[in-house]
Amino acid sequence: ERGLPLSALHLDIDHYRGHRVFTVDGERFPDLPGLAAELRGQGVRLVSIVDPAVKAEPGNAVYDSGVAVDAFVRDGRGRRVRGEVWAGDSVFPDFTEPRVRKWWGALYGERLARGFAGVWHDMNEPVSFVAFGDPTLPRSARHALEGRGGDHREAHNVYGLAMARAGYEGLCELRPAERPFLFSRSGWAGVQRYGGSWSGVWRRA
Repeated sequence: ERGLPLSALHLDIDHYRGHRVFTVDGERFPDLPGLAAELRGQGVRLVSIVDPAVKAEPGNAVYDSGVAVDAFVRDGRGRRVRGEVWAGDSVFPDFTEPRVRKWWGALYGERLARGFAGVWHDMNEPVSFVAFGDPTLPRSARHALEGRGGDHREAHNVYGLAMARAGYEGLCELRPAERPFLFSRSGWAGVQRYGGSWSGVWRRA
């Protein structure tokens, strides 16, 4: 009505069902593809938040498929590392493993089918509200690190970068004729190959 320019709308975690990644709250958004199409007709694109934490809940499709491919970070005893994030008790993909990136990247097909034109990664330091000494994964958590193996002390700073790579490569495979729109709260040197970064707010108590 006021002629203000608007290029995109970004949907935060409240559009998810119970904050579970790669879902939609059907009551709040009964026809998300229809909404996306209507907005696109006005030149407005929808952008979806994507968090790395996956609710550790059997029956949750993302969790079940991740368990099937052994996608989640484990501790030194081989147990899946669990943390507390927006959806509750959660596990974390090991993006330093190529096959995990491949699995995760394919999940973005759900976002595209909903009508989203881009994604923004959040909470990918990664964050856990459970105190392991720091608001992230425990330092002893084990990561593939491209086949070399190591712990979270080495993987922490590249976690957001590797997630950006997973998302970018997945979107390229899903829509090879379209340049991905992706940006990330966290990253590392080289993240510009996969997208931009945004200045999230991070406060310690």
